[in-house]
Amino acid sequence: TYGTFFLNPHQFIKLCKDVTAIFRTEPTMLTISAPVKVFGDVHGQLDDLLSIFKAFGQPDHLLGDINVYKYAFLGDFVDRGKRSLEVVSLLFALKIRYPQRVFLIRGNHEQDQLNRTYGFQDEIRERFDGSSKGIISAVNHVWSWLPIAGMINEKILCVHGGIGRIETLDQIRNVPRPITITPARDPNNMILIDVLWSDPSESDDVQGVMDNIR
Repeated sequence: TYGTFFLNPHQFIKLCKDVTAIFRTEPTMLTISAPVKVFGDVHGQLDDLLSIFKAFGQPDHLLGDINVYKYAFLGDFVDRGKRSLEVVSLLFALKIRYPQRVFLIRGNHEQDQLNRTYGFQDEIRERFDGSSKGIISAVNHVWSWLPIAGMINEKILCVHGGIGRIETLDQIRNVPRPITITPARDPNNMILIDVLWSDPSESDDVQGVMDNIR
């Protein structure tokens, strides 16, 4: 079981709307200046996220280091873990509180289909019961407006997956939002798949780009 959740449906939906309003003002590829802390997959593991904050500093202007460091989270906030709602609530609240210091980038698990399969929507249904449809819709709207990349100091490209077949940064910058992931093989959708799903080869002998098992 997932346990009770500290926000009611109205409060959580408002959180989703407020953070979406910020994402809508941001470009598809974010411009981020160093120093910045970069975080990979969280996957609903709230305790792990809080442990990292405790060990390496937290995004707070009173007790933490948010005035010194920016924070970038490279997707896969949800699924698999048991506290995805707490994780996204914390990340959304941080984005609202520090919109120029906290950056959220989309991962492949910020997607309706995967949320159905890997646990996030099950968590929503159990913890919100009769309000789950509205919650799922609000979350999917947030996903559609998330930036898909960030550039640190014009030198370091931050994406959840990799570059795949992408040849220029403008290919990423020019992807329009809101984004709905579809099976269609249109150019924008293929760029999105490469950014979110690309994996490095396990062998240095493999050159170029090829389909992976996912």
